[in-house]
Amino acid sequence: MYMVTLRNILCVFTLLVLVGCSSSTQTPTPAPTPQSTLVRGAAGLPPAVTEAAQTPIPVSTATATTGPSPTPSPIPSPTVTLPPNERMVLAQEAERIGEWDMALSLYQSLSIEAGHGASALFRLGDLYLRDDREVEAALAWQEALNREPNGPLAPFLKYRLARGLAALGRHESAIGLWQEIDAAIDDVDDVLADHMADSYLALGDVDQAAAQWQRIYETESAPRVSRALAARQVGKWHADNQRSAEAMAWYAQTLELSQVHTFRAELLWEMARMAQALGDEPAARAQWHTLFQEYPDTPQGLSAAEALKSAGEAISSYQMGELYFKNKRWNEAARAFFTSLESEADLPAAHQQAALALEQSGNYAASFKEWRKIVETHAEAIDLQDDAWLGMGRAHVELGDMDVAIATLEQTVAQYPKGDAAPEALWLLGVARREQGANDVAAATFERLATTYPEAARVNEALWQAGMMRYRAGQAAAGQADFTLLATYEAEETNRALFWAGKAAQLAGNHQAAVEYWAKAAATDKADYYTLRAADLLNHTPWQPRAQEPFSNPARDDFAWLYKAADLPPSANLLALPEEPRIQRGKTLLLLGERGAAFETFREAIREQENPQALWAMANDFRAANLPSMSIVAATRLMELLEYNVRTVPPRLAMLAYPLPYESQLRTVATQGGFDPLIFAALIHQESTWEPRARSSAAARGLTQVIPDTGKWIAQRLNDPTYRYHHLDRPVVALRYGSYYLDYVLGVFNDNPFKALAAYNSGPGNARRWDAADDDLFVENIPLRETRYYIERLYEHWHGYQRAYRQTP
Repeated sequence: MYMVTLRNILCVFTLLVLVGCSSSTQTPTPAPTPQSTLVRGAAGLPPAVTEAAQTPIPVSTATATTGPSPTPSPIPSPTVTLPPNERMVLAQEAERIGEWDMALSLYQSLSIEAGHGASALFRLGDLYLRDDREVEAALAWQEALNREPNGPLAPFLKYRLARGLAALGRHESAIGLWQEIDAAIDDVDDVLADHMADSYLALGDVDQAAAQWQRIYETESAPRVSRALAARQVGKWHADNQRSAEAMAWYAQTLELSQVHTFRAELLWEMARMAQALGDEPAARAQWHTLFQEYPDTPQGLSAAEALKSAGEAISSYQMGELYFKNKRWNEAARAFFTSLESEADLPAAHQQAALALEQSGNYAASFKEWRKIVETHAEAIDLQDDAWLGMGRAHVELGDMDVAIATLEQTVAQYPKGDAAPEALWLLGVARREQGANDVAAATFERLATTYPEAARVNEALWQAGMMRYRAGQAAAGQADFTLLATYEAEETNRALFWAGKAAQLAGNHQAAVEYWAKAAATDKADYYTLRAADLLNHTPWQPRAQEPFSNPARDDFAWLYKAADLPPSANLLALPEEPRIQRGKTLLLLGERGAAFETFREAIREQENPQALWAMANDFRAANLPSMSIVAATRLMELLEYNVRTVPPRLAMLAYPLPYESQLRTVATQGGFDPLIFAALIHQESTWEPRARSSAAARGLTQVIPDTGKWIAQRLNDPTYRYHHLDRPVVALRYGSYYLDYVLGVFNDNPFKALAAYNSGPGNARRWDAADDDLFVENIPLRETRYYIERLYEHWHGYQRAYRQTP
């Protein structure tokens, strides 16, 4: 989303108020550079443009060596002026790759050019904002609007200014601008209505806000969630105005739109409260019963049960315990079950449920007592005896009483060999033995589980654990047997088992058997990590991050596969975009600065598209619009639709799914760092899918997702005093910093790509703790699923890049 902090908005619009800015007042034009800046060969700018330059200008380029940082580069006085059209091309390319100083200088020079001024100022304002220069951004936008108050960019300029006015509290002025925008553009009515509703609410005009919410609900192109939330707001407005029938009708419409379990429960509870307030007890009870029966795992379901109980309906303590349990309120659940045992009946099931609740709360000692009561005082509960013995064993494991736990679990298996508890007891026995360091016994126990209970839920996990324990202990033959058996059980991950059976055979010195296992894995139609690893080991293809093997973008114009898949005649236009309103809506959102909402709209359109030709056209259109992440989404969807993978995808499609949008800069930093450009491309693909403004929950930023602390550390190592965290939104900076860190971790781990990439993702300290001489064993040692998945997916992406740029069809 297009986000501006309140503090910054206040600064901006306070200044605008002081200088008297409005749609009818002139503001100073940002001072343009007297002549446009020219650069020869700057960071991969188009040769046709850069060759026109007469004076070379140093620019920011990524490097893996230390030294003074050129970020951001000062722009010397230009010496020659290009025609405006060429300057605009140069400015846009400089902005795209992150040479912001150059782009700003060029946009400033274009701001006084007839036919280019408003467009240049519009872009200039957006770029100022991205560079945290909010005052200059507002001035540029206002000047652009003054230049062309009725021009094609006017609605988008007004949108930016209206958001600022609303943040400043000038809601009347903001509403006026929202209304002008609303009259000018048609495909984002819900977005504008949402802003107007907020402003009307701030002014205390709830009736007008409700009218805007109703507009959102009636906008069929609006996201379903937005429509549901708006309908709920309209219902609440009616309820607040004592119009119960209308409120109930709107809540019912909200229920029709909402698919979110918890949201529906909240609505039903509101409807019940409204009915109760009106004295309609039967209607209230009907809603409570619905909540009690269909939403027992929600707070509203629990509250409904309590309401029914207060109303005199028979809700037992045992039932209340079940509800507390489903809501994960473990202590209250245990108390309810104890109340049931004291006041209702001494049921073994109540002891069982109390024991389970106590386990979840971490009170294993109390849990053990409840399990023991079932064994000692409820021998008649034959169907619970095995669970009770298992529960006692589990409690001892959690309490650290391993010897007692092992004896209890062995007794469980011996006494109840045919129940569901026996295989679970064997699993816990294996875990307990492993905790004691008795790995051979643990592995044997896991193997016993697999052979005795081949249909058990944990059989695959047990064989995997046994196989890995045998492999780590150098017991190659036993490990090979475990993995071979696992390959017959685990349909979803057969290739993982075959791969490790080959590794075990190789460890045993049986090269021929290893080859056979890997060949079987590689022969499947899959292209997951283990399939690709098996093929690489089979073909003696090491993953060499320092390889400098050339790659290219060869012209491959064979589209027979697409004509066939889309059932099109040879004369068909493959780039014809589908009539998809969401694509236009997304583009409008981009112009408004709502990038996040635009991307979600694009994704929705792509997800629902079933036409191969349409997806091909969309992928190419996104690429042309410099939206590589969306191009990747469309191309990946096309691959899935046609059942291609990284081993079978046609190269042209591979180039869309695995693009190189900053190829010149990528080649430069890879050359300086001395590593394969395509492994860095695969890293960026995994980190950000080439979205320069990508953010993560850990505050990582930019193409290479550098986190704040790492960014500061790299800046110190590069002696870059000009570095600011938001500079990572600039591709040239993100590439420079990311490439430096990749080169660093490669150096730390002796150019081992598996360990270096694990370090890139989760830190060198973690990678050292997981160390193993065997690269594949190192990956399996990683306890963090996120990091393991990161390496696996990056390996797959690297193969995709190999397919696109280093292999022939």
